[in-house]
Amino acid sequence: MVVGRTELMATMFGLLTFVLWVRCWRKAAFLCFFLALLSKEIAITIPLMIFIYEYLFGVRRKKTLYLPFAAVLALYVLIRCAVLSGFVSIHQTGLLGKQNLIQRVFTVIQGLGYYLKLLVLPYPLTPDYSDVPLPSTPFTSCVWGALVIVVLLYSAWILKVKGVKP
Repeated sequence: MVVGRTELMATMFGLLTFVLWVRCWRKAAFLCFFLALLSKEIAITIPLMIFIYEYLFGVRRKKTLYLPFAAVLALYVLIRCAVLSGFVSIHQTGLLGKQNLIQRVFTVIQGLGYYLKLLVLPYPLTPDYSDVPLPSTPFTSCVWGALVIVVLLYSAWILKVKGVKP
C-alpha cells in the first residue's frame, strides 16, 4: 500500500492545473483541477493560488475566466454529496464531530497558534500532533494567545498593504 498517494496525486494535478492555466490551455487546466479535487480536498486552494499569482505578477484577465473553476467545484460538491449522502461521511467526523460550532472555531484558532509557534520555535517536532489537547473552554490561554497572535499578524499585514510605516 502506498501511503500518501492522495497527496502526491493532488500535487501532481494541482501543479498541472497551474502550468496549463499559465500556458492558456484552459480546458485541460479545468480537467486537471477536477482530478486534483477528486484526489484530495485541499486542491480547492488551486484557483486562489492562480489568482494570487496573477495579481502579484500583474497579469490582467477578465474575471469571468475564473468562473469555470466555480463550476468544476460545484460539480465536485454535487458528486461528493451524492456519494457520501451528505457533505461529510458519518465516519469522517472525528474529534470535531463531537464539538459544537464555537468549540470548533476555538480549536481551529488554537491549532493555528500551535503551528505558528512551531514555525518560530520548532520544538517538539513530531510526525503526528494528535497529542495536542483540544480546548475544553474558549477561555484557555492557548486559544487567546493564538487569537492575539493572529490579530497582530493580520493588523501588521493591513498596515503594510496600506503603506503605513511604523
